Amino acid sequence: IGIAYNGVIAENQGEGEITAENAAKRFFASDEFIARELGDADYVEVLYQTFMGRASEAAGKTYWMQKLQNGVTRETVLEGFSQSDEFKEIMAGYGL
Repeated sequence: IGIAYNGVIAENQGEGEITAENAAKRFFASDEFIARELGDADYVEVLYQTFMGRASEAAGKTYWMQKLQNGVTRETVLEGFSQSDEFKEIMAGYGL
């Protein structure tokens, strides 16, 4: 992920503020992350760890897995995490 970090910084120079959502989208779309070839269940678990700093709970994981199984894109699921009230509260706790 270190390589992806450098790409995020390089691509955002001169573009103003880097949002958590945009940075996450670039990390998750990086060749390095894609090469991990995660299945949907592992992908959702990584989103929970990344955005919430915790493991998933059964109901939440089932919700997101059903979304993916019904054709919702991984990027849209990522946006659901990055725009969630829980993540906003976490960010507010850091003054962001």
